[in-house]
Amino acid sequence: MRGYMQAALTNINHLVECTGRNGDAPQQVNGHGDWHAEKAALLEELTRLRAENERLQDQAQKQGPQRRPVTPRAYPQAPKHTGSERDPEQARSALRTISLRALKDTIAEIYASKSHFDQQCAASRRPRETMERHLYTFLTQRHNQRSAVLDWAQAIIAGIKEHGPHDNDVAVFGKILRHEVDEEFLLVQRQLKQTVYELLRVYLQGRHPLKTEAEVDALLQKKVHAQVYEDEWVGIVKYMFNAEDAVSIIVRVREVIVEHSTRTVHHAVSLQDQSAISYVDFLKVLLDFQLAGHERFLAKFVAIFRQFDMDRNGVLDEAGLRGMLKVLDPRKTETECSELLNLMDPYGHQCITLSECVTFLSKELVALMADPL
Repeated sequence: MRGYMQAALTNINHLVECTGRNGDAPQQVNGHGDWHAEKAALLEELTRLRAENERLQDQAQKQGPQRRPVTPRAYPQAPKHTGSERDPEQARSALRTISLRALKDTIAEIYASKSHFDQQCAASRRPRETMERHLYTFLTQRHNQRSAVLDWAQAIIAGIKEHGPHDNDVAVFGKILRHEVDEEFLLVQRQLKQTVYELLRVYLQGRHPLKTEAEVDALLQKKVHAQVYEDEWVGIVKYMFNAEDAVSIIVRVREVIVEHSTRTVHHAVSLQDQSAISYVDFLKVLLDFQLAGHERFLAKFVAIFRQFDMDRNGVLDEAGLRGMLKVLDPRKTETECSELLNLMDPYGHQCITLSECVTFLSKELVALMADPL
């Protein structure tokens, strides 16, 4: 207010000075009458404004300096704690844990779901998913909430890290998830288990020719939950594997027996028990041997595949497949590459998995084993 009054006084003083200097001004100023009347009015207004200004100054001195009111700023508020948020330590401690039995049951369900899903994809001409991708498809179908899906996925991955070194089924599933072996290798492991089971049945039938089939089955069930003696497991190994592989496996079985005996050194065991191995441990030796051999067989191919799998998702597009085929066999023509492409990706989805490559490129993989590259 005081600033406004001071400005008005300045303007009126200026006008009065101008009128005083212009004594010879014309009688009409812009059509507003005699200039003397105009001057008198300005002087009267000047006197009034000076009086008002003095009154305001006296009032200001009595009240002291006044502060201009400040409009509060809308500062952002800190987010409220909802109770659902956890600090990292709490989150780690609350991470879902899964037992070996529960993990293996879940893996079996995922395999069954994947098999059914692959059939649906083939019928509807959709691209096949990798096992890694289907893991999340499976969990999403089972759990609606994204947080639950991620929670279970983390628990499964943690379970694989924990139990994989001690259980072949878990180890194979983990390697399939990581695109280290193909999904069809699962069938090889299942066939190995079935073959060992049937060979043990044949051995028991030969040892007990007078027993009925039901009695032999009872002996077999007891055997798979107990120990396999040396004559039994050696006979199975020699029947299933060539001489070189059989020697390696027999050596490994004996190592496992020694490892087990050192843990039970304080317990009395018979000579027969000293050469026996539990059926579960024996089966694991065979499965681990088979897995190691398959990994060696695929090692060069997986390394080449990853050169063209830029996203590390176990899938190649057309350009990636053509590039990989040229590395596998530089003599392949574009026509041959196109024929393989049409066979592996007939509907042009640009989505060719590692497992499909292993299935369709078996000849190239065998040649790769003999090629030092």
